Amino acid sequence: MAFGFPAYVKDRRNLVLNTEDTKALALEIVKELKWQAIDEHPFAIDYKTPNSIMTMGERVYINVTDKEIIIRSECLFPTRFFDFGKNKAVIKSFWDAYDEKLK
Repeated sequence: MAFGFPAYVKDRRNLVLNTEDTKALALEIVKELKWQAIDEHPFAIDYKTPNSIMTMGERVYINVTDKEIIIRSECLFPTRFFDFGKNKAVIKSFWDAYDEKLK
């Protein structure tokens, strides 16, 4: 469980595909997960997860560099300092879909 203002979790992995293919795969995954687009940049995407009973949703940043993919999930409500494991679960759902697509 994350603690902070706002609570967040960050994870990274080395790239398996090239930068463009990794970003395309990430976009495919976030659409399948039904996350809502906030913004897209040349090598980064910014999405929001749906609201739930426990949260107003999480903001998910996915940054694809030359060597790695970095994902950060944070609570949308800035004064929420405890996430009850939600941000870690958001990142896990992305990595699970990512790993499945790479098979």
